[in-house]
Amino acid sequence: MKKITIVLICLVMLLNSIAALAADTSNQENDMPVVVSLGDSYSSGEGVQPYYGQKTSDKHTCEDWIAHRSSCAWPGLLQYNGKYLNTVRAQNPSVLDGLTVDYDSCKDNGSWYFTAVSAAVTKDIISMQYVDENGETKTSYGQVKEVQKAVLHNIKEYKLNLQIDTVNAVQAKQNIDYITMTIGGNDVGFADIMIKSVMTAQDPDSVPVLGDVPIVSGMIDMSHLKSKLVKVIESFWDDDSDSYSNRLKKTYEELLKAAPSATLVIAGYPQLLHINEDGSGNGGFFSYEESRLIDSAVLIFNNYLDTVVKNMGTKRIVFADVMSYFQGHEAYSDDPYINGIVYGFDENINFASVANVAVSSASFHPNEKGVYAYASAVQDALAKIDSGFAETYYNTDSQLMVYDTNGEIYDNYGVEVDGKEYKDIIGGFDFWGLWKQDYHKTFTATEKHPLSLNLPKGNYTFTITDSLDTDKKISKPIKIRENTENTNISIVSNFGKLQSEETVNGHYDTDDVLTGAVEFNGHWYKIIEDASVTNWNTAKQYCNNLNGYLATITSQAENDFLYNYITNDCGYESAYFGLTDNVNEGTWQWNNGEEIMYTNWHQNEPNGENSNEDYAMFYYKYTDGTWNDGDFASGTADGGKAFICEWGEYQVSNNIVSEPVRTTSSNRDIVLVLDVSGSMSGTPMEETKKASTNFVSTILKEDASIGIVTYDDSATMLSDFSTDEAALKSITEFIDDGGGTNIESGLQMAKDMLSISNAEKKIIVLMSDGAPNAGKVGDELIEYADSIKEEGIYIYTLGFFSSMGSSKSSAQLLMEGIASDGCHYEVADADDLVFFFGDIADQINGQKFIYVRIACPVDVTVTYLGESLSSSEKDFNDRTSFGALSLEDIEDSDDKIKTLRLKEGKDYAIKINGTGRGKMDYTIGYMDNNGEYSDMRNFRNIDITRSTVIDTSTKYSDKTILNVDEDGDGKYDLKFRAGANEYGELVDYTYLIYIVSGIVGTIAVLAVIIIISKKTKKRKAA
Repeated sequence: MKKITIVLICLVMLLNSIAALAADTSNQENDMPVVVSLGDSYSSGEGVQPYYGQKTSDKHTCEDWIAHRSSCAWPGLLQYNGKYLNTVRAQNPSVLDGLTVDYDSCKDNGSWYFTAVSAAVTKDIISMQYVDENGETKTSYGQVKEVQKAVLHNIKEYKLNLQIDTVNAVQAKQNIDYITMTIGGNDVGFADIMIKSVMTAQDPDSVPVLGDVPIVSGMIDMSHLKSKLVKVIESFWDDDSDSYSNRLKKTYEELLKAAPSATLVIAGYPQLLHINEDGSGNGGFFSYEESRLIDSAVLIFNNYLDTVVKNMGTKRIVFADVMSYFQGHEAYSDDPYINGIVYGFDENINFASVANVAVSSASFHPNEKGVYAYASAVQDALAKIDSGFAETYYNTDSQLMVYDTNGEIYDNYGVEVDGKEYKDIIGGFDFWGLWKQDYHKTFTATEKHPLSLNLPKGNYTFTITDSLDTDKKISKPIKIRENTENTNISIVSNFGKLQSEETVNGHYDTDDVLTGAVEFNGHWYKIIEDASVTNWNTAKQYCNNLNGYLATITSQAENDFLYNYITNDCGYESAYFGLTDNVNEGTWQWNNGEEIMYTNWHQNEPNGENSNEDYAMFYYKYTDGTWNDGDFASGTADGGKAFICEWGEYQVSNNIVSEPVRTTSSNRDIVLVLDVSGSMSGTPMEETKKASTNFVSTILKEDASIGIVTYDDSATMLSDFSTDEAALKSITEFIDDGGGTNIESGLQMAKDMLSISNAEKKIIVLMSDGAPNAGKVGDELIEYADSIKEEGIYIYTLGFFSSMGSSKSSAQLLMEGIASDGCHYEVADADDLVFFFGDIADQINGQKFIYVRIACPVDVTVTYLGESLSSSEKDFNDRTSFGALSLEDIEDSDDKIKTLRLKEGKDYAIKINGTGRGKMDYTIGYMDNNGEYSDMRNFRNIDITRSTVIDTSTKYSDKTILNVDEDGDGKYDLKFRAGANEYGELVDYTYLIYIVSGIVGTIAVLAVIIIISKKTKKRKAA
C-alpha cells in the first residue's frame, strides 16, 4: 500500500511539473497578441500619474514623460487571457533596436507598444498636409512638444516621431494583431473648447476667490463656443481633403495599410460635464446651457466617428463607444470618472490660465476610475473580436460589485454561483482542473458595498437577479484562480430604478401598514372593499389617509403576485389600483407620480367603452391577470369596487413619460415586432434599441402611427398605435431580453392590432435573431404568415443570424418566406441593425428601391458615381449612398445569395462574374406607387462557369435583358429576356436568319426570272 501511495505521489508531482512547465510556456510572448497603442491624451493617460520616465535623472529629455504616457493608461489595462498588457512594456523603434531606456522597470516583451502622445492630432499619427497658423501649407513629419521646466522660462522644443513610425517598426519585426487609438478630439478643438473658452471676460482682479481658487462662473464665451461647435458640425463631412472626416479616413487607411493583419480599434470620447437643471453640481463653472452644448457636441462627434468607421467598409476596424461607461460619472458629478478644472502647472505642456491661475492639462481627462471605465469599454469591444480578451481570471478572494442603472453600487440583488470547483488531492497537490466537482453557492446583497465571495478556484456561472424585479437577470461566466491580479468583479446592470432628476417618496412606518397586509419585495399590499368608497378618488384618499397610496404595478413579477393575492388568497375576481387617465384622456399616469415603466393591458384594452372608463383594474373577465379600464361605477360594477392599497418607498420623476394614447393613422399603421429572446442579450439588444429609436423617428416624419410588440416565449404589446415620438422612444429604452423565440405569437399580436385598424396600409416589421423554438415553425409558420398577407397586411422581415453559425441558412429561408416579396432584409452584424431598420423605414416612407436577388455561384458589382457595391472578397463593400448589398447563406454550400437594394431613379449597370460551376437564379423587382414589388422578373437555371460574364441593367423598360458572355471573350453568346412578372426566356434569333435567307433567295430567283424573261423578249424581237 505504501508503494502505491509513493507511486501516486510521484506521478502527481511529475504531472504537476509538466503542468507548471505548460503554464510557464503559456506565458511566453506568442500567447499574447501584438498590440500597438496610439492616439492622443485620452489614450496616453493624461492626468493619471505617474508617467513613465518620471523617475529618470532628467525627465525633461525622456520622451515617455514628455508625451505624458501614464503607467495607468487604459490601453495597458486591457487584459488578454487574464493578463494585463502593461505587465511588460515596450516603446518606439529605439527599443526594437536593442537600446535600453529607464521605463520604471518595464521592459520590452515584444507584445505591447505604447506610443500615444498627449495633445496629438491626426497629422501627428501619419504624414499629411496641413495649414499652419500663418496660413501656409506644410507637411507633418512628427509632433513638436514645447518642454517647459518652470513657469515662463526655459522653454525647449522636443521633436517626436510620427506615431505610425512605431507601427512600421513593429510590423517589420512581427505581425501586429491590434492597434488601439483615440484621435480626432484635438482636431475639432475640444481642448480649446473646454479650457481656452474659459476666458477672462472680467477684470481678473474682480474675480471672486474661494480660498485659493477663483470662481469663474459665467466666464465662458458662449458666442465663441457656439460658433466653433457649429463650424465643426457643419464642416465635418466637407469634400475638401482637409475636412475632419477625410483626415480620420486617411489616418485609418494608412494604419490598416501599414499593419495588414491588424484590427484597428477606435475608442470614442466620454461626455464631459454632469448636467443639473439648476446649474449645481458642475463646479460653478458651467451653466446648464453650456453643459448641454458641450455634451451634445461630444455626442455628435462620437456619432461621426462611428459613421466614418462604418463607412470604411471593412471588418478590420471597429468603434468602441465609451459614453455609457461614463454615464452619471461626468466631471462635477457625485462620483466623477473625469476631472473638472484642475489647477496647477504641467511642466511639459503649454498651459492655459483662468484669472491668471495656471490650469493643468489634466483638466477634463479621465481620472483613476475613468481609465478603468475606458478599459472596460474597449475590452468589451475587443471581446467580440477575440475571445482571449474576454478570458479574465479573478482571484479567490475577489469581491463582486454590481452597478445599478444609475451607475451606483447596487444593494438589492441575489447571486447564484454554479459550476465546477477544481479540487486539490493527495497531500495538497494541484490536479490542475482534471479533478472537478459540482459547486453551488448563493449570496445576497443588502448593503451598498462590495460583496465578498471567497470562492475556490474553478469555472463558474454567476446568475445575478434584481430583488426588486426578479425578471431582471444577468448571467456571466467567471473563472476563479489563485494568485491573479484581479480582485474586483464589476458588472454593470439595468437593476433598480433610474434616479435622474427624481426624488424618493412614500416614506412610511410599519405601524401604518394595515393588519393582514402581504409583503412583496419590501412593499406591503392590502385589498379593501368599503361601502363608503363609491368612486376612485375616494379610494385614492382612503389609501392616502393610511399613509399609503393606491397600488402601482411596475413589473410582471409584481403583477403576478398581486393577481394571485386578490384571486387565490382573498377570493376577489376584480380590483382597482392606481393607474388613471382621468386628468388627460388617453394619457395614463400613476396616482403617486411614479414613471410608467410597465403595463399589462388585455388585448384591445384600454378601449374607453364609455367616457368614464378612466381607471385601470384587474377584471373578472380576464383571468390571465391582464388589465381592463373601468369606471368604478355602474358600467363595470359587476366586477365590484375593491381596490388595493400599497405601502413602500417609490420615486417620482420630474420627466414622466406617460403611456401614449392610442392614435391610428388613416394612411399607415405599422407594428414593430421585436425579438427579445435570451440570445439577444448584450450588443444585439442595445443595437436593437438604437435601431428602433431611429426607426420611430424616421417613420413619424410622415403620416403614420406605430405600435410596438416584443416576443420571446410569448408576445407583449408594449405600445398601442401612437404618434407620440418621445413616449415610443422611451418604451424602447426599457426592453429586456430573456426566454425563447415564438415568432407566431409576435405575428398574431400584430395581426390582432391591425385587425381593428382603418389605415389604408397595414404593415408588420418583424425582427428575429434565430429560428423559432415555440409556436408554429417551418412551413406551418410560413403558411400562417401567408394568411396574414392575404388580408392585405404587408410584412417586412429582418434577420440577424450571426450567432447561428452554419445552421442559419434555414432561418434565413424561413424569414424570407414570411416576408412579402422582396421585403426580407439580412443583417450580418448587430452594428448594422440601425442601417437596415433605416432602409425599411425609408421604404415605408415612400423611397422606392429596385430589388435584385442573385443565387449563385457568382460575384456581383454595381458601380455608380465612383462608389461600388461588390460581393467579391477582394473589393467587398456592402453599403453606399445609392444602395446596400446583403449576403445570405445557402445550405450545404459555400456560396451566398446576393441581395441588392438600389434607390430607384437611376439606371445602374450590373456586372456578374462566375466564381464556380453551377446554375444561377436572378430576380429583379420594381416597386409600384404603393411601395409594393408588383413587377418581379425572374430568370432561372442559367449555366455558370468561372469564365462567365453577364451584363445587365436596372433600367425600367418592357423587357429586362441579361447579356451572357459564356467564355469571357468579350462577345455575348446568349441573351435572356423577361417582361413584367415573367420568367426569362432565351432569345433565339436563328429564325430571322432563315427568314432573311428566304427573302434573299426569293429575290435572287425573281431576279433570274426577270433577266431570262427580258432576254427571251429580245430574241423574239430580233
